[in-house]
Amino acid sequence: MSKLINFASLLLLYVCVSLVSVTSVNGYANNKPLDISNAARANVGGQYVTYLDETQPINPQVLLEKPAQFQWQPLNKASINLGKKPHPIWIRFDVINHSNEPINRTLELSWVHLSQVDMYVRDTQQQWQHFKSGLMRPTAEYYQNNPSYLFPITLQPGEQKTVYMRVYSTFVYFIPLSIWPKQELIDHQKTEYIFYSLAFGILIAMMLYNASLYVFTRDRVFLVYSYYVGAVIFYELSHTGIANYVIWSDSQWLKLNGYALSIYACFLGVSLFINDFFDLKKFGRWQLYSNRFFSVFCVLGLLDQLLGTFLMRSFAGALILLMCISLMLSSIKNAWLGDINSRYFVVAWGSLVAFTFLNVATIEGYSSNAVVANYGQLIGFVLEMILLSFALAHRINRERKERELAQAQALRLQKSMVREREQKIRAQEELLTLQQQSNIAL
Repeated sequence: MSKLINFASLLLLYVCVSLVSVTSVNGYANNKPLDISNAARANVGGQYVTYLDETQPINPQVLLEKPAQFQWQPLNKASINLGKKPHPIWIRFDVINHSNEPINRTLELSWVHLSQVDMYVRDTQQQWQHFKSGLMRPTAEYYQNNPSYLFPITLQPGEQKTVYMRVYSTFVYFIPLSIWPKQELIDHQKTEYIFYSLAFGILIAMMLYNASLYVFTRDRVFLVYSYYVGAVIFYELSHTGIANYVIWSDSQWLKLNGYALSIYACFLGVSLFINDFFDLKKFGRWQLYSNRFFSVFCVLGLLDQLLGTFLMRSFAGALILLMCISLMLSSIKNAWLGDINSRYFVVAWGSLVAFTFLNVATIEGYSSNAVVANYGQLIGFVLEMILLSFALAHRINRERKERELAQAQALRLQKSMVREREQKIRAQEELLTLQQQSNIAL
């Protein structure tokens, strides 16, 4: 078990080094079209994109016909990330086919947490085609039902086109775009499904196993752990778009609210788990009270999202960040004081946080490690749950040994009492014998 902790620590160290070593790869608008004629994936980086803030309603037809009348701005960063905005935004980029053959490509938008996505591109007759996607749109309006948002691009030999996209989001305006040959996209998504199946299979197995332990032991910590794993599965299904594609594709409300609900559910799960897994009172009242505060915050966040008031949306991110920092610092302190459970949690939670920050670094354009960025958070969750499961197993073994020790001590005490009672009986018998002999002598 210690070898597993050492391995996880080395993995955490690797991720931390990756975080430290990421450097800004900001680009600048180069006004050159993106060549998509190669038989490989082409990423639409920020250097190819200009954007427009729609602070006032814009007629799409006017913008498409007379784009020069609007104030387009270059996006001086590697990723297409415009942060949070209260209004829709437009982006545009040029693509070109340098080959001698017509090409059919698929434009993939892999960040699914966008309320409305409208894509405009001219067809072979130079007429504007309009494709719709987004959480607020019924699936029937999509060009193709998929975990990602997909749009077609067709170019004749030597042809150049401008692609326009209007995006509206209540979350961050992160717009990762890739242009794929159709078969390569299919192969890529097959590989993704295999990875997701493996990861979700591990999580589901651990959830069911610990739920069965609760049934037999009635120890609430196993039930809370199972809830936490279930919340993680809920979050990852929402985050990856699989839930929108497979589970609740026909539910507009869940498509709009499932992701936010899953975030609150996850942090409520870790808060409840810590409350049951650690004896927080022995580490000081501030840890107990802060944990209760974060639990109440998560419950209020769930209610806020369920009721549709969205009063907490403006400061929820700051409190979640504070919760992550508080959990890490308190766990490090407890581990320093010698608590073995805290050592497991430091490595488990630290791995998840490190992978998450690496994912954020890629979103912000400061890292190009696409594999770790796209799948790192799920890897971090799986590693966290495995380590926490081992921690629970260690707790079971420790408690069993303590029970066995207590039983052995009780048995030794019982034997000692039996011996003392036997000695007392023999002493009484000897005394009685002496009295009888004395009576006879008289």
